[in-house]
Amino acid sequence: MTVLKNPALLRTQSYINGQWISVEKTFPVLNPYDGSVIANVANVGVHEAKQAIEAAHKAGLEWRNVPLQQRIDF
Repeated sequence: MTVLKNPALLRTQSYINGQWISVEKTFPVLNPYDGSVIANVANVGVHEAKQAIEAAHKAGLEWRNVPLQQRIDF
């Protein structure tokens, strides 16, 4: 198995509205090859899901007003 050379690249929190959110509950992500646990990641609930949906909706409303050429150049 390959070892992650830079562990800082593996985040186990949820990214919601520009912030990394940590929660108490987690669930394991398993390696399909051998069933070993790769990481335990945040198991967000309804509250966090609603926050993410609201933030995505707001970002979409703002993004649609950005001119096409500016979006392409982004």
